[in-house]
Amino acid sequence: MNRFKRLLRRFLLVCLIVLASIGIGLTGGIPIPSVGKREDKQEINKEALDVAEEEKEMPVAEIKG
Repeated sequence: MNRFKRLLRRFLLVCLIVLASIGIGLTGGIPIPSVGKREDKQEINKEALDVAEEEKEMPVAEIKG
C-alpha cells in the first residue's frame, strides 16, 4: 500500500507539472518588465492650448442698430 501511495503521488506531481507547462505555453508566461524604458511618453498637446488662447484674444463684435 505504501508503494502504491508513493507511485500515485509521483504520478499526480507529473500531471501537475505537465498541466502547468501547457498553461504557460498557451498564455506565454509572465512578461518581464523593462527597467529603463518608458512606454507612455507624456506630451503636451499644444493645439488645445493655442485654441484656448485664440478664443480669449478675439474681441466681441458689437452690432449697432
